[in-house]
Amino acid sequence: VQWWFMPTLDLDSSGLFRRRAFPSYLRRVLSEKPGVLPQLALDGLRTSIRILKDPHLRHRQIGEILEGLGFHGAFFSQTNRWHHLDNYDLRPGSEMVRDLKAILENRFHDVGLHSSYGTLDRGTGAWRRQWRNLRTTVGKVNLVHRSHYLRFPVGDPWPSPVGRVYMDSSLGYGGREGFRRGTAFPFPLGPNVVELAPVVMDSTLIHHRAMTPDQAWETCIRLLERVKTTGGAFVPIWHPNNMDDYLFPGWGEVLYDLCREAARRGALSERPGLHARKAHEKLATLAELFTKEHR
Repeated sequence: VQWWFMPTLDLDSSGLFRRRAFPSYLRRVLSEKPGVLPQLALDGLRTSIRILKDPHLRHRQIGEILEGLGFHGAFFSQTNRWHHLDNYDLRPGSEMVRDLKAILENRFHDVGLHSSYGTLDRGTGAWRRQWRNLRTTVGKVNLVHRSHYLRFPVGDPWPSPVGRVYMDSSLGYGGREGFRRGTAFPFPLGPNVVELAPVVMDSTLIHHRAMTPDQAWETCIRLLERVKTTGGAFVPIWHPNNMDDYLFPGWGEVLYDLCREAARRGALSERPGLHARKAHEKLATLAELFTKEHR
């Protein structure tokens, strides 16, 4: 049985030590883990003088680690802060943009759009505008997409962003881990859309399910074994801001250990966007055969 492992990263923070983001983070540290304050203050100083990388902006490092483990992934970035639940505007010249450009230049991972909560509120042109902003700011990004809470247009009357097949990885519920659409296999979501439904998300395990890293590991391995047995794609969602060592020690290692275990169990690796296009071709062929047989 062939099966794939495709880690994905939601870039929901453009930096821990940003003026707008840090106060709320500091309040959380004070209430949950006040003991890390001295280290947090020291790291903030070291980050400000560019001795240390901001812990929420380790995208390039994460990409290099995943590449070293042999797994292609997808990095999903916001572009516009149109809603109070969006976290940032993607600004030219920012550290995040430099990281995304480096990931794109390496051509090992995909970089795509994490569309705004406010996409549907702004009409049919809003989605395309975000794609244009991403391409203008970062470069020739890949046709991979994820949305919050299914707030994005799909199918007619909204064709794919540039009229070609693209991959979406949005469908399901954030409150539980598992097969969000009942399958680990890609399936058509619209005329030019292939859905690679996520299997497990770190925020689900941390916030909704209140698991420890060890409990999360056991859960992920159970799901990984099901995909290995039946075939399909194991698609985990991880957030770099949930991988910092102040509030969430050990959660980054859960992802990396999962990669190592997937490799040990024989998972295949492919860029998610390329996998979606191949799946689309296969599904189209099957549809043609089915049509011929039932004429």
